[in-house]
Amino acid sequence: MSRKIALHASYFSDNFGDVLLWEIARDMIFNSSSEVSVTDVNMPNNLRDTYTADSKELKGVDTVIFGGGGYFCPPSGSPLKWRMRNYIRHRAALDLANRVKSCVFLGVGFGDLQGTLLGSKIKSIPSDKVKLCALRDEESVKYYNSLTGKSSGVICDDLVLGWLTTQGGRYSPDGYFGIHTDFKNMSDQRVSNIISYAKEIKNSYGRIRIIVDCPSKSGKLSAQKVSNELGGKVDILTFNGNTKDFLNGISECSAIFTTKLHVGICAASMSIPVVSYPTHTKTPRFYRSVGMENSIMDDQSIDKILSIVSEPNKFIMSNDVSSRIKNNFKELSASLTEAIG
Repeated sequence: MSRKIALHASYFSDNFGDVLLWEIARDMIFNSSSEVSVTDVNMPNNLRDTYTADSKELKGVDTVIFGGGGYFCPPSGSPLKWRMRNYIRHRAALDLANRVKSCVFLGVGFGDLQGTLLGSKIKSIPSDKVKLCALRDEESVKYYNSLTGKSSGVICDDLVLGWLTTQGGRYSPDGYFGIHTDFKNMSDQRVSNIISYAKEIKNSYGRIRIIVDCPSKSGKLSAQKVSNELGGKVDILTFNGNTKDFLNGISECSAIFTTKLHVGICAASMSIPVVSYPTHTKTPRFYRSVGMENSIMDDQSIDKILSIVSEPNKFIMSNDVSSRIKNNFKELSASLTEAIG
C-alpha cells in the first residue's frame, strides 16, 4: 500500500542550498521505498510561502517530513521579524504533523525557540508521532530536547554534507579561487573587510571565480560590486536552478572563501580547501562538527585566506571524518526507511 508523504523543506527563496536540500530529501524518500508518493509543499517548484493544513493536495497524507535546512534556527540579527515570518511559513506543516499518522525531522537545524509561537507548535506534536528526529548538529539536539522535554533528538550530518561526501572529492587542483558572498544586511565595515580580502586573494592568486548562489537582486549586486572592485576579467558563476551545473562550477575551484553555509559545505565535501567568514551562528557549528575549526576566520585572521593555498590540508576534512560521514549517511537512510514504514 502506497504511503503519501508531505515534504516541507527549508525553501525560502530559489537559492542553491535550499533547492539542493529539497532535491536530496526527495531522493532519500523515494530511495527508502517504492511504495511512496510525495507532495511538495512550501517548495521551489510552486513558489509559495504558505499553504493550509487542509489543502486538497494534502488529503490522505500519512507522514510529514521536515527535510533539511536551518528553518528552526533563529538568525543572530532581526530575531523578532524572523520568528513571525517563520511561524506563518511553517505553522501549517506543524498543524498537519499533529493530525497525520507520523512525522520526521530529517537533517533540520534547531535554535532557541523557548517561549515562541513556533516553539509551542513543535512542542504540541505528540512524541509517539515523531518516528525519527535526526538533527544536523549537537546544538540542535540540545535545543530540541530542551524545548520538548524529550530526549528523542539524535545527531545526523547536514544532508548536503552526507550526500556529497558519498560522491567523493572532485575538485580541480589548478582551478579558480572561489569568492562567495552576499552583502544583504551586512554592516558597511563587514562589506569593506570582504572587499579587502577579495583584493588580497586576487593579488596573491590571480584566477578568481565569484560565486552567486541565489539569483536575487542582492546576490547579483554583491557579485558586481566585488567584480568592479577587483577590476579586470573575473569569472562569475551564478545559480540558475540547475544544481548539477552549479556543483560542477564549485568543483572547478581549488580553494573557496565564503560567508554563507552550503557552498562551504559543498567545498568541504569535495575536499576543496575552504575558509569561512560566517554571518550566521549555524555556520561555525558546521565547521566545528567536522573538525574544521581552522576554517573559521574573524576580522583579524586574513592570514588564513593567504595560507589556504600554501597549506591546503589545514582547511579540509580529514579522511577519518569523511569515512564517518559516509557511514552516517547510510545509517540515516536506513533509519528513514524504517520511519516511513
